[in-house]
Amino acid sequence: MKIYSTSEIARLMGLHPNTVMLYEKWGYIAPVPRKENGYRTFTETHLDQMKLVRLALRSEAIKWYMRFEVKNIIRSAAQGNLEKALELSREHLTHIENEKNNEIRVMKIIQEILKRIQKKKRIFH
Repeated sequence: MKIYSTSEIARLMGLHPNTVMLYEKWGYIAPVPRKENGYRTFTETHLDQMKLVRLALRSEAIKWYMRFEVKNIIRSAAQGNLEKALELSREHLTHIENEKNNEIRVMKIIQEILKRIQKKKRIFH
């Protein structure tokens, strides 16, 4: 099994080493074992968890209140409770689908307003 140092995992993920340590502190990845000298020893599992965190938090489309849901998914996965993480992911996807449907309704309303405005312009010109 491959072992990574903090700087190695940070380089692989394109992050600052302090960000890697914050992810552990925040519970976004599983606790990291340490050598006798106190240095962290990350595993492939930690690397996978880091990929999950980066992917999950990357989207700017996530509204602030939805970030809470995403963070719970990440923490559940980091704790090894993958069944819970999967269930929370399904709930989050439902939430996103509802948000998408709301946005589609907003677009349709805007389209109707534009049609009325364009129709009025044709009548008066």
